[in-house]
Amino acid sequence: MKKLITLTGVILCALLVFAACGEKSAQKENEAEKENTPDQVVRQYFAYWANRDQDSMDRLVVDDQKPEEDDPDITLVTSLTLNSCMEVADELKEEWDPELYPDPYDFAYVDTDFDIAFEGGESPGYADGNYQERFYLIKETEDSQWKIVSRGLG
Repeated sequence: MKKLITLTGVILCALLVFAACGEKSAQKENEAEKENTPDQVVRQYFAYWANRDQDSMDRLVVDDQKPEEDDPDITLVTSLTLNSCMEVADELKEEWDPELYPDPYDFAYVDTDFDIAFEGGESPGYADGNYQERFYLIKETEDSQWKIVSRGLG
C-alpha cells in the first residue's frame, strides 16, 4: 500500500512539473506578444508559423485580414528559418496605401528574409526556397498593439 501511495505521489509531482513548464512556455509567448514592436510581432508570427499554430498567428493579424480557414501552407511546412527581420527606417518608408487599411494611427514595414520547405516541395503560393517578404503593420489607436495587415514581396 505504501508503494502505491509513493508511486501516486511521484506521478502527481511529475504532472505538476509538466503543467508548470507548459504554463511558463505560454506565458513567454504572451509576454513576447505584449512587448509588441513591429519586428517582434513579425518574429513571433514566424515562430507560430514554424510551429503550425494558426490560432496564434491569427492573434497577430488585423481582424478583417485573418484567413477564413487555415493558410494552405501551414500544414505542409517541414522547416521554416527566419534569416533576418528588420523594421524599415522611417525615412525609407513609402507612403501608406489606404487600401491596406484606411487611416491607421501608425504604420510600419518589416522586411524579412526566410527559408521555407514543404512536404512535397511546394504549397499554394510557395515552393521550397528562400523568400524576401515585406510585412505591413498598423496600430489602430495609440494604445493598441501592432498588428499585421498584409505581407508581400519585399
